[in-house]
Amino acid sequence: MNERTGTAALRAVVFDFGGVLAEEGFVSGLKRIGRDFGIGEQKALEAGERLVKSSGYVRGQACEADFWDAFRAETGIQAQDRALRKAILDGFTLRPRMLDLAEWLRKRGLKVAILSDQTDWLEALDRKTPFLWRFDLVHNSFRTGRTKAEAAAYLGLLQDLDLQGPEVLLVDDRASNLTRAAQFGIRVVLCQDPETAEAEIRSRVSNL
Repeated sequence: MNERTGTAALRAVVFDFGGVLAEEGFVSGLKRIGRDFGIGEQKALEAGERLVKSSGYVRGQACEADFWDAFRAETGIQAQDRALRKAILDGFTLRPRMLDLAEWLRKRGLKVAILSDQTDWLEALDRKTPFLWRFDLVHNSFRTGRTKAEAAAYLGLLQDLDLQGPEVLLVDDRASNLTRAAQFGIRVVLCQDPETAEAEIRSRVSNL
């Protein structure tokens, strides 16, 4: 497969964090909280996914304590922030094969970046096991104030990479994010399992 679109060669690969570079710890952590505190996985998941947005935490407009206060108020769970936070962070297991892939891409002269709807948990994980140094650019919604539900997230990414859409490949585990990215000419790979996604990316890049 030729990775050229018109005259635009592929110059950067951008990874989502949870579900791509690491296991999806937010989802698995919320489900664990639902099980451990007897409210059910679905109730905890729905509350957490909604409140991380409505509280402003995912955009950096609120702190972690605000998010957990809202979560406790809605779910009735009385656990302390520390215990709830641990359940989330424990679920984010880095995927060595994807980090190795990022290094392989850099050695081939491509930029590698992260585009993630995350909080300051991303930085907490990096302090525990440093990995962000592997990437040329990190766009974390907690720092940019933009989530992947917004066009501004993709426009800001392209601007900071100094590239056009067809020069960039985005790897994400949510098809809705890829649909939005494709509107800006960004190439896409859906990561439903890391092995298949890795093989697809290597195949595309090897044909440059």
